[in-house]
Formats: sequence, structure tokens, C-alpha cells
Amino acid sequence: SRETSSFSRRRDARPRSMRRHTCAMAMGRTARRRTCLASAASTAKSKKRSTKKAKEVPAPGLYQQTVKRSITRQGVGLHSGTSAVVRVRPAPAGQGRYFVRVPAGASHRDTSTETRTHHAWRRTDPNVDDERHAGTIVDWPEDPYGFLDRGEDVLEEMGVEPEAFVQDMALEMDKVAHQKMTREEVEQMVREAEANGFADDVEDMYEQWEVEGDEDGEENESESIVPIDEESEPVLRANLDAVVEKPRLATTLGTGLGALSTVEHLLSALEACGVDNARIEFEGGPEVPLLDGSAKFWVKAIEEAGMQVAKTNQGKMVRRLTLQPDQYLCLKEGDAFIALYPDTTTRITCGVDFVAKAPVIGNQWHSWAPAQGLSYLEEVGLARTFCCKDDIQPMLDAGLIRGGMEGTALVADGDRWYNEHEVRYPSSEAARHKILDLIGDLSLLAEGGHAGLPHGHIVAFKTGHDMHIRFARMLREYCQGQSATGELEMVPADYKRKD
Repeated sequence: SRETSSFSRRRDARPRSMRRHTCAMAMGRTARRRTCLASAASTAKSKKRSTKKAKEVPAPGLYQQTVKRSITRQGVGLHSGTSAVVRVRPAPAGQGRYFVRVPAGASHRDTSTETRTHHAWRRTDPNVDDERHAGTIVDWPEDPYGFLDRGEDVLEEMGVEPEAFVQDMALEMDKVAHQKMTREEVEQMVREAEANGFADDVEDMYEQWEVEGDEDGEENESESIVPIDEESEPVLRANLDAVVEKPRLATTLGTGLGALSTVEHLLSALEACGVDNARIEFEGGPEVPLLDGSAKFWVKAIEEAGMQVAKTNQGKMVRRLTLQPDQYLCLKEGDAFIALYPDTTTRITCGVDFVAKAPVIGNQWHSWAPAQGLSYLEEVGLARTFCCKDDIQPMLDAGLIRGGMEGTALVADGDRWYNEHEVRYPSSEAARHKILDLIGDLSLLAEGGHAGLPHGHIVAFKTGHDMHIRFARMLREYCQGQSATGELEMVPADYKRKD
């Protein structure tokens, strides 16, 4: 309108500094209005339901873990072509991963669940501005966690005032109780406590942070654990001693009717996601279902089931340990090799060479290091198994890949992909899948619920399951030789440490 136009001209005629000031005031009012609206909405939402810590991508922890609820998947085995059902159930700390063949239909039965609600202690503190705990007062003695009972002499040697230390530690514990700390911060606190002789004092804190609940504010429901009974049921341990056949296209555990093949994708997902203890029931065919040829559906199932700190039958948490060879190790076969370079964290690098046989794959390399914060699912778990078109008929003639179908594997046809629309990583999927397989095979180094992946930089080129297993046995034998007692010497497994 004419009036608006006249006003705009008059306003624009003012000095630039005045126009800027007016604009800033308007923006400030708008920002404050938006902040008030957002604050009001947030307050209303928090009153409607309690806020819990966000669900995290499953990953190995400082202590042994297990799933919170069962995971069940059904599918067809790659080589047998028969249907099978696999169910991953919670297991106590120290049990590790083991398979049990169950009667048909057992994996679909309803199981009773034990509901456990964990209430963290609360305390009103001026430094904690959390409306959820306003007005909640708990008597707090001078040293609520008993830090001074065992550590006063240590503090004096460190030149730290005991009272100041207790106050600082208590405030940190308060943060944990109020879910103010991230997983990384809690684990860093555990590392520092271990270095200063206070490891036992922070175990409860770590456990409390783990079981505070999920983001939906629901109660923590953990499925009851089925006790292991090796006398009445055939138990197949997921370790190197169970690998009795020479693996070629897949890794097989056990023999005869109790054998189970193609375990590498499932074990890769369990190892990388930190499911250290698990009772794995299987029925039907002699193979773990191939699904889409990757570890995608296993990882997604673990995310849905949730994770928890595993405890022994006596209710104790167990620190997660792993092997850490102090010397370069290498296994060679022609131009293929697999080697380990000593390190204090874990890194895996794999390469393939199909330049002559399948130019579309060519020469690929890929590397994955958990300490760099790279997601197992996005970097490795999504990569599908693959083969060359010319190899399909010979494998069928040999009685293999009877369950192979489109959507379960990538097929290379010279300089192109037969199913190009299913390729997820055009320049590196074959190398990524080799990392997936290697993690699954090295997970068989795990004993007693500890880690299978050792510390060190593992580099593999043109390797298969057979070389992976032989290298794992070489590594175990070397680590046994490091010890004066002949037993495996292990160190705390901390794949997130970057030093």
C-alpha cells in the first residue's frame, strides 16, 4: 500500500547503524519468543513422560555384555538350501558365545521375562539444573561412596586433598545418576579410576549408567537367562577348538548332526556389537541363514533387542579383556598373506585382487578402526558376500550354493555387476565384506566372554576362511608362548582408545 511504502522509505532513510540496531532488536525478540516457546514445549513434554538416555548403536563396552532380549531370525542356508531358525538369547558373564541345537518349534515358544526396574539414587544439588529431580532430597554423608576407605593413602601419595577428591567424584557420580554424561565420558572416568586404584568403586556407577532405561521412558525389561546345562544338551562353543573342518567358502563348527556352518556373519555382528555372552539356539538346517548376504539384519536385531552389562551367576561384572601380541606375526600362502602389527588398539585392513577375473571388482582395499568412531554397520556390516558368475555352475555341480538366490549375494560378470542395483559400495564392497568375514573368524579367539578381536593392526590380502582360522591359531599359540605359565595373558579390551 501507499502508507506502507511511505513508511519503508522513511525508515530506510535513517542512518545505517540505526537500521542495524532496530533489526537486531527485532531478531532478538523473535529469538527470545522462539526460545520461550521451545522451553514451554520441552517442559510440557518432560512432564508428560520422563526423559531417558537415548538408545545407542551397540558397541563393545569396558565390561562384558549380553543382549537384553532375544533375537530370532529365520532364513535359508546358502549351501544347504534348507530353512533354519536362529535365536540369540542373553547369557551370564563368563559364558561366552555358544550354540545349542533345540527341537523344532522351540525358538518360537513364549518365554517368561523378568522385569527389573532400576532406580538410581537422587540428590538435590545446586549444580544440577534438572527439573525431573527438583525437590528430591537424599541424605548424603560426607563420603557416600566410601572412596576414602581404601584410597586415602593413594591420594596422599598423589598430592590430592581427600575432601576435594570426594567432592569432585561425588559430583561426577551425580551427573551419572542424572544421565548427564555420555558413554564416552563414563568409560573415560572408569579408565582414570583404574589407573588410580579405584576401579571397584566405579563399577556400580558404570552399571547404573547402563541400566537407566531407554529413550521411551519404559521400564527396563530383561529376559530371564536360561542356565547352561552341558550334560543334558549338546553345547557347541564358538571358539577355535570347535572348528574341525577345513573351511573354504564358509566357517563350520562341530561335526555330524551337531555341526553348524556359515557362522561368520552372525559372529561378526555379535563381536563387533559387543555381544560377548550369548546362548544361540538353532533348529532346522545345518547353516545359519544367509539373509541378504551381509550382517545388516543381525545388527538391526541387536539394536532392537538392546544391550546390557552381563553379570556372573554371583552378580558380578567382568572387565572385558583381549589378546595383545607384542611381536609382528605373518602367515603367507603364495601372494596371499595375513599379518598383525603390534598396537594398543584394533585396526583391520583387507584387500582383494580380481583384476583379471572380474575387472568390475578389480583391486580393492578398505580399513576399519573402531577407535576412529567409524560405525561397524555403515563401514562393514552392510557389505554383501560376492562371487563371480563363472564360478556359479561349478559350485552348483559340487552341491554348493543350493540356497543362493538373487538378493543374497553380489554377482560379478566381467566388467559389470549382474545385479548392479544391489551394490552398496561400488568401489570397495568386496574388501569391506572381507573385513566382515575376518571379524567373524577372529571372534573364535574369544574365551570366557572376553573379546575375540585382538589389539593390533591386522592386514589381510587375498585371504579366505581357511587362512583366517590358521592365522587365529598361530596368534593364540604365540600369545600362549608369551606367558611363563602357558596360559593366555590378556589386557583390558578398549577399542575406543586412540593412543
